[in-house]
Amino acid sequence: MLNWFKKEKPFSGFGGFGGGLGSLGATTVARTPVAGAYMLLGAGGSGGAHNAGGGGGGGGGFHENTSTELLTDTYTINVGQGSAGASGGSSYIQGAYYGVIRRVEGGGAGGGYGFGANGGAGGGAGNNSSSPGVAGQEGYGLKPGTPAPVLNSFPHYTPGETQGYPGGQNPGTVNSLAGGGGGAGGVGGPANGNGGNGIYSPLAGTTVGGGGGAAGYPNGPFSSGGPGGGGNASSGNAQQGTDSLGGGGGASGPHNPTGRGRGGHGRVIWRVLTSNNAGITHTNATVSTSGSYTIYTWTSNGTLTIP
Repeated sequence: MLNWFKKEKPFSGFGGFGGGLGSLGATTVARTPVAGAYMLLGAGGSGGAHNAGGGGGGGGGFHENTSTELLTDTYTINVGQGSAGASGGSSYIQGAYYGVIRRVEGGGAGGGYGFGANGGAGGGAGNNSSSPGVAGQEGYGLKPGTPAPVLNSFPHYTPGETQGYPGGQNPGTVNSLAGGGGGAGGVGGPANGNGGNGIYSPLAGTTVGGGGGAAGYPNGPFSSGGPGGGGNASSGNAQQGTDSLGGGGGASGPHNPTGRGRGGHGRVIWRVLTSNNAGITHTNATVSTSGSYTIYTWTSNGTLTIP
């Protein structure tokens, strides 16, 4: 296996040495690539809530690479967390030496009375807040074709990739029907449609990133969350997105405007051939084996050290 070499920064000045050790030359450190695979999933967005109902939360943004490498470094593993009333948190792998390797965004929160938020997958449009209404108001997901101003507001977005899809639209009439949350694999349903589909992850072995269901005015209907952990809407306390699947939260109905479901927490996975696993260490991962592979799974923040 080839070695990659990077020059470390020289030490800063030491007293009496007039500029420190830089004059002695930079230290050369071998940076060895280790082949593996990783999956990143952001947290789902919260469902919307208002006296007129609300849109479903967007599923967490998704990225998977089954043929990649990480170089010698200690990597911070950040796992996005979901919370009620907010868009989901991002998940990323960041090296102490190399910086951000990959990042995905959390799902956008569903609209209450108005616009769903942009995110990895977009939040569903809430019930329309203007008269005469304008159809739409869904949040955007991050993918090719999303308007440049939206993509530019997510500086870690990698051009050309699809993290998720838009939320569902409302029909444009006041106090009408909201939209389902977008999913990592499909658009949220319009006019109280269901949450968007998630996407199958070979590394996780399941479908992740489903959008949350929407709640209509005045008495429903209350739609279902999308496959991949999306929460169902409800006239009572809506269902939260499923943790470690990054599902969007379901919206609460007009008779319980504070009962929205929070988004489900995300997940990060690193898989490596067991024969290449010597010396790799971690914090907070669950470690398992499958055939010839060792699999590290984080559902909360931790680290991964490649020696």
